[in-house]
Amino acid sequence: MSFSQSVFDKKEEFYKRFASEFFTKEAWKKMSSYDPKISGFLCGFYTVIKTRCDLDDAETSKLVYKSLKNKSSGMPSYDEFKNVLDENMSKTGFKSFFNRDIKTSMEAFETLYLQWELKMVDEGFVENY
Repeated sequence: MSFSQSVFDKKEEFYKRFASEFFTKEAWKKMSSYDPKISGFLCGFYTVIKTRCDLDDAETSKLVYKSLKNKSSGMPSYDEFKNVLDENMSKTGFKSFFNRDIKTSMEAFETLYLQWELKMVDEGFVENY
C-alpha cells in the first residue's frame, strides 16, 4: 500500500467510519492486554493509517486513538493509549514475522482493510487510488 490523496483528504472521517464498522465496543479491552492476534490488528490499523496518509508517528497515533475512542468503551487517556500502542508496536517489529500468530493477524487485517477500502470506493466515499 502507498499514499492515497483521497483517503488523506477524508482521513478523520474515513478511519472513524472504519473503526465503527470493524472494531467491537470491547476492542480496547482486548487490545490493552497483549495478545499476538489482537496486537496484530492494532498494529495493522496503525500501519495502514501511517502508510495511506503518510503521517508521522504522533499524527498517526492520535488518529488511531480518536478513531478507536469513538467506538470502544473504556479507552484510557491518550498518553496511556500511546504507551500500550508503543509496547505493541515494539513486539510486532521485524522479528515478529517469525511469530506466526502476529504475522497471520497482520496479514488478515490488511486483507480485511483492503476489502473495506474497495467498498468505500464502490460507494463513492473515496476515489479510486
